Amino acid sequence: MSTDWADIERMGAKARASGFQLADNPFLSDAGDTEDTREDWETKRDTWILGWTLEDAFRRQGP
Repeated sequence: MSTDWADIERMGAKARASGFQLADNPFLSDAGDTEDTREDWETKRDTWILGWTLEDAFRRQGP
């Protein structure tokens, strides 16, 4: 299965725009029963954080 990294980044940005915190990242939990490798899961976590952080930076700039 192919991962759409841009979608995961957008998920993080949307979460920040909606007021969620970094701790709300769904990829912070253990991969559990997913088919993802640990490396894939960590990359998803980091990609979500990237989206959240970019959105946060834009919001901090203000008008």
